[in-house]
Amino acid sequence: MLLRFSLKLDVSTHFVVPQDQTEWNQKAHHKTSQGWTPVRERATFQTWGKSLHPITPEANALSDWYGIYIFAADVPEPTLYVGIASNDSVASEGVLTRLKKHRVKATGSHVGATLNSSGGVHHPENWRDFATKRYIAIGGPGDALADVRIMVSKFDGMSLQTKADLERFEGALVRNERGALDAIVNKLWPGKNVAHIKLLNGNASRLQLYPDDQIELW
Repeated sequence: MLLRFSLKLDVSTHFVVPQDQTEWNQKAHHKTSQGWTPVRERATFQTWGKSLHPITPEANALSDWYGIYIFAADVPEPTLYVGIASNDSVASEGVLTRLKKHRVKATGSHVGATLNSSGGVHHPENWRDFATKRYIAIGGPGDALADVRIMVSKFDGMSLQTKADLERFEGALVRNERGALDAIVNKLWPGKNVAHIKLLNGNASRLQLYPDDQIELW
């Protein structure tokens, strides 16, 4: 299988990013029945669905894009997240839907109608730490994700991007199998490798790449 990265998008160029102007004085999160959410007033943009607005053909195409995507940020330090969007189930979410939720996590925004609701976005531990430090580094509310880039890929020549196959490649990237993540990091931050970045992924598949599996970068 060939996983081909064919798009690299600067968020500030391809999206309108509604800013969350609510203060986050406690820099804290709490657990609800739906998952973790920031202790903060509801975000200025209200819901995760309104957190990003695509304005270019490339960004709009992400609503029906399935494959592996990478979220990269420079603040508070070089940071990466490797995610998957499969289309082999009725509950499949395209890359755009996934990115809108990651945007909420990145800015530590609360999108629940009440403090005891997550609003459909769970903030895992790694993202909670990242958002807290980012909010402080940015200097408060109004984060427009000016430093954030998105890379997307899919299996070449295949309409079905299955969860099992995507998880195999995701796990390989997270583990830096064959130096694949080193190569990505060096393209984003020349001269750096995995040792220089913060990786937001938690547990990933332990399946190794098959001998004929390949990853082609943008």
